[in-house]
Amino acid sequence: MALIVREGFRFRFDPSACRPCGGRCCNGESGRVRIDPNDVWAMANMTDMTEEMFAARYLYRQGSDLYVREIRTGDNFACALYDQATRGCSVYAARPRQCREFPFWERFRANPAELFQECPGVVSDRLP
Repeated sequence: MALIVREGFRFRFDPSACRPCGGRCCNGESGRVRIDPNDVWAMANMTDMTEEMFAARYLYRQGSDLYVREIRTGDNFACALYDQATRGCSVYAARPRQCREFPFWERFRANPAELFQECPGVVSDRLP
C-alpha cells in the first residue's frame, strides 16, 4: 500500500501499519472525538442500530456538539467504538471525520514528535 502524503506535513503515513498496531490512536490518554450529526446514520447502520439507539449507547452531547463516549479502564481511555475483540474500529467504514483524518491533524503539523511515539504508521523520512 502506498504511503499517504499531505501538503504541509513533514511526515508520511503507512495505513498498512494500522492492523498490527491494535488501535493505539483509539486507546490511551483521554481525548474527544467530535461527531458530525450527519454521520450518525451511517455509523448506526454499521452497528444495526437506529440512530437513537446508537446515540444513546455511544455518544454524548456537550453544548451543541456530539462526541463519542470513552470507556475507562484504570489509566486507559478507549473509544467506545473501539472493538477490543477485533482490535479495531467497529464502524471503520463510517468512522468519524476526525478519525479518517488521523494522523494529519493540525496539532501534529509543526510538532509531530508525540505522533511518532503513538503511531507506528508514521514515516519520518520527510523530516528535514
